[in-house]
Amino acid sequence: MSYSKEILLNSFREIFRKATGVDFDTIDQLKADSSERKIYRLTSGEDSFVAVHNEHLEENAAYISFSNSFLQAGLLVPKVISVSDDNSSYLVEDLGDMTLFKNSSREDTHRLHDLHSKALSDLVMFQTLGKSVIDFSKCFPSQNFDNAIILNDIEKFRKYFLEDIAGIEFPQASLEKITDIFAMIVERNSHGHFMYRDFQPRNIMLKDDNLYYIDFQSGMKGPAQYDLVSFLYSGSIELDEEERMVLSKSYSVSFAYQTGIPEEEFMHDFGEFVLLRMVQVLGSYSYVYHKKQIDDTLKKIPKALDNIALSVGKIKDPDLKEFAERITEIGAKIYS
Repeated sequence: MSYSKEILLNSFREIFRKATGVDFDTIDQLKADSSERKIYRLTSGEDSFVAVHNEHLEENAAYISFSNSFLQAGLLVPKVISVSDDNSSYLVEDLGDMTLFKNSSREDTHRLHDLHSKALSDLVMFQTLGKSVIDFSKCFPSQNFDNAIILNDIEKFRKYFLEDIAGIEFPQASLEKITDIFAMIVERNSHGHFMYRDFQPRNIMLKDDNLYYIDFQSGMKGPAQYDLVSFLYSGSIELDEEERMVLSKSYSVSFAYQTGIPEEEFMHDFGEFVLLRMVQVLGSYSYVYHKKQIDDTLKKIPKALDNIALSVGKIKDPDLKEFAERITEIGAKIYS
């Protein structure tokens, strides 16, 4: 079902009235990046909230359930204030517009390192507490980061990056083999922890010197390494390899303390997870460009390719190493 503008406004009036008893005076659309959700800021006098409309009702249910669970566990996420009767819209606490990404250019090196360390310390708590408090039956589209999810990411990478951007037909059998290897690595590193799935500076808000976390509705059970890589190799963060090593060490020690999983075991497949995440990122960037023709999306691709090049020396699996080297060669030809 596609909602008309009038239906959308009525839905927003409903959730705003539930929260305040009055109608909103102003409505301003906020950037949703690659998401299909519609996000607005609604205000009336001094009251200000963020309204989200999403036609994927199961994804809304996941967000609302996860938010309530995280809040009860003491984690900083925006509170859900009200929900429309048809569950297509919900109102959340307004945290302002300052993300960790936007704030990065304003901070000195030491302060920024402290913020990055704090974010990763909080990530450990999302993953470990999440394992206990999340109702994983609410996950959408899957409870687990499994073969089907990996296959979908690689297929998007094949179609929209390799074929549409690079103009290359990659052997299907080779991609199926790569998918199976990734699935094996994911399975051996999955211990039932909550995988945020898109933990990166654009999804972290800074308000009153506190970090708040958003966009966790796609979370599921999966390997914690994926979230660490998502942050350290995000397109919205500037880190050199030494800084990544320091932050990885701090995170893995904290994760080991909380879970009993040794640091050496945790970091064993780190390079493989960098490659897996960058394949997903390249597929996503290329898909968004294909759907929306936003040139800024294409400008993000070289950094992801550079990150794959950086991962080659860390990858232990010979087939994945060869795959990473091939992607690096493809990228060099496109952007030479």
